[in-house]
Amino acid sequence: MKINKIKSTQSGIISAILLVAPFCQLHVAGLQIHLPSHPQVIIVTIFLVTLLLLIEKNKHQIIPKYTTLCMIAFSSIFLLSLLVSDFKYLTLSRSLIIISTSTITFFIGYKIHNTEKFMYGFLISTTCICAISVFYSILGIAYSQNYISPNSDEFINISIGGVEFIQDIANRSFVFDDEKLHVQRFAGILPNPNGLGLLSAVVFILSYNKSTTREAKILIRTISIIGLILSFSRMGLLLFAISLIYINLRQDSIRKIFSATCALFVSIFIIFIASSGTNNSITSMGIVSPLNHEIFNLGERRDLMTAAWQAFSDNWLIGVGFGVAAEHLFAEEANIQAVHSVLMNSLVETGVIGTLLLITLWLYPVFNTNDKEPNADNPRDISQVVSAIFLGLFVAEAFDLSVTRFHYIHLIFFMLLGVWSSAQRTKVGTAEQHAQGSQPPKLL
Repeated sequence: MKINKIKSTQSGIISAILLVAPFCQLHVAGLQIHLPSHPQVIIVTIFLVTLLLLIEKNKHQIIPKYTTLCMIAFSSIFLLSLLVSDFKYLTLSRSLIIISTSTITFFIGYKIHNTEKFMYGFLISTTCICAISVFYSILGIAYSQNYISPNSDEFINISIGGVEFIQDIANRSFVFDDEKLHVQRFAGILPNPNGLGLLSAVVFILSYNKSTTREAKILIRTISIIGLILSFSRMGLLLFAISLIYINLRQDSIRKIFSATCALFVSIFIIFIASSGTNNSITSMGIVSPLNHEIFNLGERRDLMTAAWQAFSDNWLIGVGFGVAAEHLFAEEANIQAVHSVLMNSLVETGVIGTLLLITLWLYPVFNTNDKEPNADNPRDISQVVSAIFLGLFVAEAFDLSVTRFHYIHLIFFMLLGVWSSAQRTKVGTAEQHAQGSQPPKLL
């Protein structure tokens, strides 16, 4: 029986649902509706494999050198981790989860025939998820009547037609007129406010896709901005700001200088913070007092980074084992503590070797996207859009831990990696066709 292959736009719509929806949650009528961790991994993997098999093939089937680099890098990290880990079962199981899901999502993106249409479909679904989260969060604000208050609420009860919904919320404090106030931070149907902030920022940048109409851009960007505000996520704001600057730089050389500056600065900053000892304020860095504020304060994250630096100093070459930094550092508190920095966590788990491989994978697209200057006749192609997101994620994830854990940002990252590789492959194929077509005919 012949099975109809799924076209690019439909593949994008389905992919976004499979990558993000399994992580959504809802607390209703006393029940918390969500997928537990193990069923979540199994269900996501099965559906992603099915989608990979059903996607319409791209006519270019050559495996690029970059794909080979991806596979070698992750295999190397995996093998090195098993050799040194004191928690070999955890390292094995977590490595297999990350390697399998990242490989599958990579090839979903790489197999796509039309990357522009695929990403347009992906944008439709992610925008809908953001819109639902934004609406649900606004509903919470309407019921709480406590958006900015001296009190720091932990949840909001919402009663609709006799059915009770509960929103778990976080808060961010600041001092105004000598009074400490709390701003509620909402996640909507996503696991936490940072997740909403990061997804909102990704959606905003994806709206630069060629296929997005002017009217759609206005709607999508409005939803994204509201999502960023409601999440009050510093990581989401970093991703948004860095990606937005990158994608609006006109010259390729300027983009590369900007990218190198961002990558170098954030790496040095994280290492300085981690190696300079525990201190809950950035005033020790000599930064002016207006920035000595909770918004700019790393707080507990700095202490965790310091602990990570000490562990890295003892195991600097190949680390303590992939996926077990929390177990190595925090023992009994491993389930509630983590190193909130992909860079520092990678240094602990995989040492200098693994971290250099990760940075190479991450930043390779950023420094190898050569697009013409975007204008009305030549809008940004998907390679530049993906590169912008990668640079923004590199800066944001220096203070977060999503890309190297089983998380929808991790899955989106590797799918975008595949899309970028597919787009670059298509460019090469098109260039070769033009070159062949421009050759004069041979005389018989």
